[in-house]
Amino acid sequence: MTAFLLEKITKEIPSPGLDDSNRRALEASIAELRNSTPKEADPTGLASTQPGAKLDAGKVDVLRGAIQYFPRSLKAIARVSELGAKKYSWKGWEKVPNGRQRYGAALTRHLLVEDDFATDNGPGGLGEEVLHASQVAWNACARLELILKEIEEKNANHKT
Repeated sequence: MTAFLLEKITKEIPSPGLDDSNRRALEASIAELRNSTPKEADPTGLASTQPGAKLDAGKVDVLRGAIQYFPRSLKAIARVSELGAKKYSWKGWEKVPNGRQRYGAALTRHLLVEDDFATDNGPGGLGEEVLHASQVAWNACARLELILKEIEEKNANHKT
C-alpha cells in the first residue's frame, strides 16, 4: 500500500522541484517497495518452529491501539451503527453513491453543532441518546473506510 500511495502522490501532485533524475530515483524506490514483502517474525526472536513463537512482530494490535484506547467512543460509534441500521439497513452505507463526499458533508454538519454535549434529536436525528460528536466520529469512520477500501481495490488492480 505504501508504494501505491507514493505513486499516487508523485503522479497527482505537481512537483516543480522534482527533476527527471529524482523522479527516476523515486520511481525505483516505489518499484522496490511494491516488490518487497514483509517477513513474519517473532518479536522475542524465537524461530517459528520453537514452542512459544508467534509471528506477530510489526502487525497492528487493534485491541490495544483502538479498542483499549477508545472503548467509550467505539461503543458510541457502534450505537450509531445500530440505530442507523434500524433507520436504513445494515451496512447499506457502503452502497451510498458518492459516499466519501456525502459522509464528509454529514460529518461537517454534525461538527458545526456548537455544543459538545448536544444530542441528535432534531428532525431525522437518531435521538436523545446520540451525541452529535458520536455522529461526527461515525461519519469520519465511514468516510475513512470507503477511502481505504478504494485504495486497497486500486492497489489490488495495480498488481494484476
